[in-house]
Amino acid sequence: MLKAIFGFSSNTDFYNPVGKPVHDLLSTKEKIKGRVLPLLGQVSLFALSVGMSAMGASLEEAALSVGILGGLAAYMRHSQLSNYKKKLDNENLYDLSTPQDAARFHEKYPEHKGLPAQLHLIAAEAGLDKPPLLHVGENTDYAAILDLDFGKKKNLLIEINPKILKEESPALVAHLLAHEMGHGRLGHTNSLPAVVSGTAIGAHISAGVQMAVSGNYLGGIFYTVAALTAHKMAGAKSQQYKERECDRHALLVSGVGREAADFFEKGTTQLEKGAPLPLRIAFGAIDTYQSLMAAHPSHEKRTQYFRDFTDANHAYLEKTRIKNGLVPSKPHRFKMV
Repeated sequence: MLKAIFGFSSNTDFYNPVGKPVHDLLSTKEKIKGRVLPLLGQVSLFALSVGMSAMGASLEEAALSVGILGGLAAYMRHSQLSNYKKKLDNENLYDLSTPQDAARFHEKYPEHKGLPAQLHLIAAEAGLDKPPLLHVGENTDYAAILDLDFGKKKNLLIEINPKILKEESPALVAHLLAHEMGHGRLGHTNSLPAVVSGTAIGAHISAGVQMAVSGNYLGGIFYTVAALTAHKMAGAKSQQYKERECDRHALLVSGVGREAADFFEKGTTQLEKGAPLPLRIAFGAIDTYQSLMAAHPSHEKRTQYFRDFTDANHAYLEKTRIKNGLVPSKPHRFKMV
């Protein structure tokens, strides 16, 4: 029951975003499960924790405490991004809109010589003012985007793992970059949610401490653990739907579906594909946990959606691929195994 209400949507009701505006990359049901419910849950829990923090203290003191926690969260987020910028390796940092960096990139990754032009085309299709900077590093397994100007969307940077460039096709790289640009376009890189989340975590801990100080030690511990778990669950749910939104954005602007399905299929575990009953029972618990708490949908769900989308929109994808300078794919009918 818990998974049915709060778990990530299955692919039973296929939602096709082709022809829809960018703010409709999620269905109404997905918007409710991925935006409305997590927001209501987090706001209600935050209000409860602030109220409990005020027990034995004035409302002004509680507000001051939460304000200090919010300021600390903002400072930590700012410091995190500042430290990341200081650690950037200029040798592996590329502004592919410049001929010099495009030539450097081509020399190091000749198999992706078309990437500078593709990045420019996809960024324009994604509605960005300019292509993001590209940093090749191992801070991410696949690719990740950062806003170096703390939410202004004017100085975006995509970090991509060198293994992706060395082992994957230009089409798959284009898809991953389009996915990350979706986060930038849709405002997911804004630092404010991280600051708000840090403030809420501080409020939940403060409420538990207040209970313990009042003599209810076990109650304080239980409330802190329960509040942080619920906060994590709501944040994970919101993030899962942001990832689904950006998966659809990547399909629409890159035109790459088959390679994306193959890529995530490789990451699907044998337990997801099928296993003896005892293992499937154990995996059911793991799958429920992932559906409730993980920041990304499972590889299995992402693979299936890419397959369904490719089957439903082959002509659209081919047209978009060609426009982005990618090699056309052959017609392919997916079959689940």
